[in-house]
Amino acid sequence: MFKSALYVISVVTIALMTVHSQVDVYATDYIYQQQDDEWGLVVMEAEHYTDMIMPGDEYFEFVIEPEFFSGEGGMQAVAPGAPYVTGDAALASSPALTYSIEFVKADSVFLWVRGSHEGGGDDSFHAGIDGVITATSARIGYHGEPNGVWTWLGINMDNVKPGFFIDTPGLHQLEIYVRENGIKHDKFVLTTSRDYDPELFDGEFGPDPTLLAVEKPANSATPQDFKLNQNYPNPFNSSTTISYDLEKAGHVRLDIYNVSGHIVTTLIDGFQNAGSYEFTWIAHDTQNMPLASGIYFVHLQTESQNSTKRMLLIQ
Repeated sequence: MFKSALYVISVVTIALMTVHSQVDVYATDYIYQQQDDEWGLVVMEAEHYTDMIMPGDEYFEFVIEPEFFSGEGGMQAVAPGAPYVTGDAALASSPALTYSIEFVKADSVFLWVRGSHEGGGDDSFHAGIDGVITATSARIGYHGEPNGVWTWLGINMDNVKPGFFIDTPGLHQLEIYVRENGIKHDKFVLTTSRDYDPELFDGEFGPDPTLLAVEKPANSATPQDFKLNQNYPNPFNSSTTISYDLEKAGHVRLDIYNVSGHIVTTLIDGFQNAGSYEFTWIAHDTQNMPLASGIYFVHLQTESQNSTKRMLLIQ
């Protein structure tokens, strides 16, 4: 369950600069879903983050090199003031990429990254969950891998698998911090299995992203009424936009039901401020499998009000 406002998904997004004069603005917040299977996978394209935290002038930059990246490109640490040698230093001062994830189970998870480096044989970065960098998730990095190519990494500098414990199902946040300047990230994978290897099981680019929804910036004015809008387009194929207004802050739950009355997926289950919210829902179930054509219902529930809209999926 969603326990704290710490994990509230912001409706404020950051436009990021790109290299090589290529303009690429990611004005959306991405929300990922853990697969409910033997691997417990969460798969994130690095450039499709939820937020970027910038305590100072350092940041992450969108890049399109080296070639043969997954998705649309990668993210490079631009932090000349690095290294942030310890996890505590990174938490205090490092820029961070954040990824919101809806976990379906309480369990240990292990981190893989498809990355690249230019600075030598021992470049590294830090990773955290909900603002905590563990002993194994500090100094994740390279052990002599060649410069300038994408490489899958599943161990830290002490040859130990980077890992975390997710204590409750629900929405949590993965953070990627700088340790040294210049490291590039292409794709992140979390798995509940020590035996899973993304390249061995799913090829050079790893598994497909397990995207749950995409939140877009909405009107910042406070609405006067509670309202769930009709999704659009409707009927829809593969994805649709769901928007709603909250006239006051409180606990919010946004569920998708099938015609049998069973919950297909939960998009939001937690505290949200008053405001207007808009999501692009990708019509997948909790195992990241496409849903069959048919009628579905989106149901918005607050502490005092609720509303339902009918949706038609045509694959």
